[in-house]
Amino acid sequence: MESTAPPRADSTLPGAESLAALLSAETAASFTADAWPTAPLVVAGSVTRLHGLADYDVEALIKMDKSHTTASLRTLDGVLKSIRVKADQEAGLHSAGATLAFHRLASPGLRRWGAALERDLRLVEGMIRVNAAASRRAEGFEPRFSTEDQFVCQTRGTQRWRIGMNPEDAFVEPASPRTIDLEPGTVVFLPRGTWHAAEATGNETLQVTVQPGLATLREVLEYVLLTSNALQRRELGGPILRMFEGEKTRAGVDDKVRSALRDLVGGICTGELAISPDGLRKYLRARRVS
Repeated sequence: MESTAPPRADSTLPGAESLAALLSAETAASFTADAWPTAPLVVAGSVTRLHGLADYDVEALIKMDKSHTTASLRTLDGVLKSIRVKADQEAGLHSAGATLAFHRLASPGLRRWGAALERDLRLVEGMIRVNAAASRRAEGFEPRFSTEDQFVCQTRGTQRWRIGMNPEDAFVEPASPRTIDLEPGTVVFLPRGTWHAAEATGNETLQVTVQPGLATLREVLEYVLLTSNALQRRELGGPILRMFEGEKTRAGVDDKVRSALRDLVGGICTGELAISPDGLRKYLRARRVS
């Protein structure tokens, strides 16, 4: 259920990285017990509690280690376009009014926050991603569907958002979204499946986004199948002759594959699932290369 009254989080001293610092101690306890990771949450508070996470300006973000940067700007016909840019283009594009998105940022302060949230939320180590978005003239954006869980931290400027979830059909924009105002120090948790849109304000704005990187059941199933010894069975290495007839599989091939799948899954399920934290972490990193 979505939080209705944004609590304040002002009491945490700078440097004390934790979920309690991000949300407030009381809110963090109720969030992990009742809402994580399925319900949106909005928390207002002083930006000083986010020391090491939110005390970077655009110049610092440009200099910071990162995987890449994209810039969003409007073409002459008014279409908003996003392009990947080089490091020496970032400052000029930001000055010209483009919104810069910095991906997979890395710094000592961000690493401390990552380790703290991994501990408090019991996350798979090393899967957190920290991104940031900065604009001199916030244009807003049309409704977007969140495919990742994320904590959005407003660090500079203000924005007005509309957020909501559609319990009937997650891929259809909800009819009655909630309006929220983001000020420096506001933290919004958006579960995957949340729709969100921003109004154009024309003022300077900067946000830091933390993606917890929760493993999905699909990813774990893939890992188990790909690392299982059952796939090494000798009979599975045999060739399939004349697999296709035109655009369809030859008669009998589908049945052979179904039978092999039943045997494979049955064999895995009757044994012990040896899911290695290090192995899963390496698999997820390789799978999420973008």
